[in-house]
Amino acid sequence: MCAECVEEFTGERKIVHGSIPSSVERVIVSAVGNYALSFGWSDGHDSGIYTFEYLRKLCPCSRCLPEGLDEPPETAPKPGSFEV
Repeated sequence: MCAECVEEFTGERKIVHGSIPSSVERVIVSAVGNYALSFGWSDGHDSGIYTFEYLRKLCPCSRCLPEGLDEPPETAPKPGSFEV
């Protein structure tokens, strides 16, 4: 999660769930070493670092699911969703 959106040390959400406008789009993706991605958003913020491990946990596709599962659980986020 972005440091502007979540308190770094406590993990407490700083923004209200659902307050991110649907018009915000990803405008750039950059690699962070060999372990994460950084995104730039159309609203101008770009301070988050998202580890591959974290992104895989968000992804409901069969390639990212734990071994043995054929489909995502009912509680899996929608593809492309970054709300946690």
